[in-house]
This record gives sequence, C-alpha cells and structure tokens, in this order.
Amino acid sequence: MTVHSNVFIERFWWTLKHEEVYLRAYDSLWEARSYISNYIDFYNSDRPHSSLEHKTPVEAYTQTLSAAPATPPLPNQTQPQMQVMNPC
Repeated sequence: MTVHSNVFIERFWWTLKHEEVYLRAYDSLWEARSYISNYIDFYNSDRPHSSLEHKTPVEAYTQTLSAAPATPPLPNQTQPQMQVMNPC
C-alpha cells in the first residue's frame, strides 16, 4: 500500500461517517452493523463517484474486467533439447 492509496481509504471513511453514521442514532450494535453494511453495498453498487466518471465502483470494476482478457496469455514454452552423450 502506498501513501497515495491511503487517500482513497480516508475519503471512504469520511463519506461513510458523514452520509451514514453521523445521521443516525443506532439502538444496538446489530443495528449499526446492519445499516453500515447496507450503506457499503449502496456505496459500491448504486452511488456514482465523480472520480470514476460518475460510475459506481461495481460498474468501473466490471468495465475493467470486460476490457481485460479472461486469462493472461501463457508465454511460449519451448522444450529444452536433450543432448545425448555417447559413452566412449
């Protein structure tokens, strides 16, 4: 993980707190986990992100998968030639 990748994580936590956690008074730990889990699903599946050209993370990820080959091509492998030694 690089120093720059931490910016994205910090932004996610800021968004989660300001769009979900600070707006509710949870009655229990179970309720908090449930609402936060639902928000994370919303954040990844339904909420457009300006940094992703207004796509959701799921759409952006799916697009990169369709652009990449399903499996990377294997390198050409040549069999080493066996040398037969004449016993003298």
